[in-house]
Amino acid sequence: MKINMLMDISHLQNKRQWLVITDSLNEYQPPSDHDNETADTLYGTDNNNNGIRDDYKQRIIQSELPEHAQKLAFAAGRIYTTTIHVGRSADEISTDLARYTMQNLINVYRCKLITAQQNNGHTWKESWFYNTVDRLEAKFLIQNALSKIAGEETEYQFPDNPCAEILKERLFVSS
Repeated sequence: MKINMLMDISHLQNKRQWLVITDSLNEYQPPSDHDNETADTLYGTDNNNNGIRDDYKQRIIQSELPEHAQKLAFAAGRIYTTTIHVGRSADEISTDLARYTMQNLINVYRCKLITAQQNNGHTWKESWFYNTVDRLEAKFLIQNALSKIAGEETEYQFPDNPCAEILKERLFVSS
C-alpha cells in the first residue's frame, strides 16, 4: 500500500512523495528499548506523564478550539498514545486488546466528526499527533496489525455519544 505525504497539490505527481506501507503483520518493528533515539522520535516527550505528548498538547492549546473540544482532543491524544504504545509489543497483542483499542479509535473518529459539526468544521486533526513520517507509518502499520488480530468478524459498538466514551477512557500504557 502507498500513501501520499501531501504538502502541496503538486505532490500528487511527485513519486518521491509517496510512502510505501507494507501489508504484513510482521513488518511493523517497534523500536527496541535499547534504541532510545528512535523511541524518542516515535513516542515523543511527555514531561508530566499524563499520556499526552507535549508537542501535541501545545498544538491543541494554541488552537482556536473551544475548551470542551480541547478536552476531547486531549482524550483523543491519550488514545492515540496508547495505540502507539500497544504497538510496542505487536507480536504479543491479545485479540481482546486489539478489539478494545480499535473500538477506542472508532469512538475517537466519530467524536471528531461530531465535534467538527458542533464547531463549524473546527476540530483537532490526527496530523497534530501523527506529525512525522515515522509516526504516520507506525499509525498505519499498528492499526493494520490490530485490525487483523481483532479479526474480520468483530462487531464494533457505535454508541450514541462517542465523545462521552473517549472522555471516560483513561488507559495509558506507560513505557
